[in-house]
Amino acid sequence: MGPITAISLFFTRYFDFFGRSRRFEYAWILLLHGGLIVLFAALTMTFGVEGSVDSAEDLNGLGQIIMGLYAVIWIGSFVPWVALNARRFHDMNYTGWMVALFAGLWLIPPIGALGGLIQFFWTLFGSGTPGMNKYGQDPRFSPANAFY
Repeated sequence: MGPITAISLFFTRYFDFFGRSRRFEYAWILLLHGGLIVLFAALTMTFGVEGSVDSAEDLNGLGQIIMGLYAVIWIGSFVPWVALNARRFHDMNYTGWMVALFAGLWLIPPIGALGGLIQFFWTLFGSGTPGMNKYGQDPRFSPANAFY
């Protein structure tokens, strides 16, 4: 699966919390989000700051626009990101409610950070269940998903 297919699936399955998603779909979206963070941070630090940055109030008008644009992108991709994580857990034959469990761990900061790392590595490197599982057909070999 390539990046264009992964991005297309990410937005076409916007509210789809059912079914399964492959590791490559998750990895490409993770890479895209990481790249956007780096890009917007670089743009903000290059064009949106006068002097040093101690808080958001130190940003000039352009910096606030750049950060506002990033906030809109983040908010717009929050629901499909949660749905992708749920489908990724489904691919490994776990309930999608694991996403809520890991989110709840963030209420206890040190445990939440550790839980976030565990979720990151588990969903990125955990292999999916071959063949059919209780959440559906293997997305690698499903005729409905033959294009990826």
